[in-house]
This record gives sequence, C-alpha cells and structure tokens, in this order.
Amino acid sequence: TISRDQRVPSRPLTSAEKAIVSADNSFGFKLFSAVNRGEISKSVFISPVSVSMALGMTLNGANGATRDSMIRTLEYSGMTQSDINVSYKSLIALLSGLDPKVTLQIANSIWHRPELNVEQAFKDVNRIHFNAEINSLNFSDPGASKTINSWVDRCTNGKINRIVPEPIPSEIVMYLINAIYFKGAWTKSFDSSATREDRFTRPDGSQTSCKMMYKKGNLKYYADSQL
Repeated sequence: TISRDQRVPSRPLTSAEKAIVSADNSFGFKLFSAVNRGEISKSVFISPVSVSMALGMTLNGANGATRDSMIRTLEYSGMTQSDINVSYKSLIALLSGLDPKVTLQIANSIWHRPELNVEQAFKDVNRIHFNAEINSLNFSDPGASKTINSWVDRCTNGKINRIVPEPIPSEIVMYLINAIYFKGAWTKSFDSSATREDRFTRPDGSQTSCKMMYKKGNLKYYADSQL
C-alpha cells in the first residue's frame, strides 16, 4: 500500500517517454490484431506492455538484422537504446506509485541455463533499467518449471500461476519474463443491484441470455457508416 506521502508526483513525460508510450500503443494494436486473427472464436485478454518490456530487455542483446527487425516491429525507429532503457526505468517507477488507490506491480525476470555464458553487460543493463531479477537455473531439473511459475504466481498475487511448461523444452536456453498485477476501482462504477437479465446477439445473429450492467448518465458515443 502506497501512502499519499510516498506517491510519485505526476509530471509531464519526457520526449523519450512519450515516444515509448506511442510506440507501445501502436505495437499493442498490431499485436492484438494478430493474436485475434489466430483466436477468432475466443475472447482474448493480453498485456501488450508485458510483451514490449520483455522484448525491450531482449533488444539489449540483439544485433544486426535481428535488431533491425525488432526495432521496426516494436515501433522504436529513431530511438536510441539508451532512450528506450532509461524511459522504461522511469515509467516503471512513475506508474507503480502514481495512484494510491491503485495497486500496480511490474516485475521482470531473466532465467537462463548455467552453461549459457551471458554477457555481464546484458545482465547489468536489464537489472538496472528493468529492475530484472536474473537467475541461473538448471532447466533440466524437475523443479525448474515450478521455480519460475512460483515467481510469476507471487508477482501477480496468485492471478497467474503458470507461465512455462513442465518440463521445460530442451531447446530453451533463456526466458525473459514480465509479470504485471493491476487492481483498481472504476472511477465511475456500475451499481451491481441494477444488473438485468437480457439477450445478447452474436455475430451470426443467434442470441443467448446474459446479465447486463445498467447505468443512467450522459455518455459520449461514437458513430460511423458501419455502426
């Protein structure tokens, strides 16, 4: 729990932070569109910033054509590696303490096989700028999956209890993981007692019964030629 005295004061974002936010938003929409195409009949809930942060850590070890492709995909063109790293560090600190009524925990970690000789500079930059916990772990050990999954479970207050398979595949040499836990109340919430039984129409025209939240108010809406 963060008291009002401990809260990080809101401030204008730097130009580099604005660029990161813009890039993450653009990447997020592209990512959601791609995931949704593959899961078209399912409900999809993802955290694009988790993917961006994990790949942001990975970017510190990339070079050549791989790095160029990652920069284009993540929408980081025109930004230096220092801009990216420093912006993530400051945004993690800013977001984590911005609102005393909201719990936001952002955790990063890197896990690698002991035989993988990871450059110290790579470990240092991710520890400093992404607050990454870095561990050497024998992936062949029967308890390796549990160790990583327990970390994710702890960092998300039990909301995510499994992120790597058991056993860990033999071709995996490193995991770069981001875990985000968010808990906040709606600024304008629905009164649960006003919930109604209603009908929901699916894209194919069929209907199913469901519970609909209900609220009276003056609300903005969007309209175009399609809706």
